[in-house]
Amino acid sequence: MTKFGLKNNGARQSCCYPNLFDANGVFGHTVDHILSKPGLATVKASITGHDAAERTPSGLWPSDHGGVVSRVRLKG
Repeated sequence: MTKFGLKNNGARQSCCYPNLFDANGVFGHTVDHILSKPGLATVKASITGHDAAERTPSGLWPSDHGGVVSRVRLKG
């Protein structure tokens, strides 16, 4: 979908843990986006910070929302 010149490439939920100590917490909505110029194609996108192995020894999540990572390629 294109709206206001923006194209949705399938935004993923990346926010927010209501309780940083809840081991079963899940991201409930999308707040972060990666914007690029039209000459770029999205190759892969992912969210970081939702793996339970990343929690501190006391069980605290490192942040209340995840990082958004995207790999892009120049269209040729």
